[in-house]
Amino acid sequence: HLTLAWFIAFLANRTPWARQRLINLDKAVWVKRIKAVCRDVPLFEIVMKEKEPDKSPEELEKSRQALLNDFDKNVILTHTGDCVDDSFLERAFHLSETLSSVLLMKNWMLLECPTSQVFVTSDNPVILLPPPGYFDGMNVSFMNAPVLFPISPKRALLLSHLKGIGVVRVWGRQMKEMVDQTITYGHKAVFSNIASEEFQEIFDSVPEGDTTKAYSEQRN
Repeated sequence: HLTLAWFIAFLANRTPWARQRLINLDKAVWVKRIKAVCRDVPLFEIVMKEKEPDKSPEELEKSRQALLNDFDKNVILTHTGDCVDDSFLERAFHLSETLSSVLLMKNWMLLECPTSQVFVTSDNPVILLPPPGYFDGMNVSFMNAPVLFPISPKRALLLSHLKGIGVVRVWGRQMKEMVDQTITYGHKAVFSNIASEEFQEIFDSVPEGDTTKAYSEQRN
């Protein structure tokens, strides 16, 4: 299990989808820091006088209020530079070391579908399923959520706190929910061994980028 846990952990964190999630979280941290400076009037004045020494106290206060009251309209945070991707990929690899330990604490079982239904995969191949007792706004993470890793059209690994031995058969609604979740969290591509209009409709129903945003919000 150890080698496979490392493989799944690195696979989960090396994708563009995962790096975008880290970028979103990094931006969220910077937003909190900037707003904290804005709420501290003396500190805000010190910072702004260094950056814009020609602004009057009235102009500085106007800028401070604008940042506090409508941050998204007045500030656009971006990561630039040739090392951005490498930096966040390095962070992702460090996270993988911790994630592999989390995966090893879960119970591993092999899912098999005996019907015509099939598993699919995507460019985000490691999927979190809703935890038991899930409710809107609930924090979802690798710690509390079942982890699905499709390995063929008919089989997938499930890592969770559920007890299971050997091969567990799944079909019907349960199978559909796992496949729908896999498609929904595809970043730019979903891969299937069959052509399916239903799969295509589910994938097309999620605007590009929304899954990354939703995922990062669940992590906050």
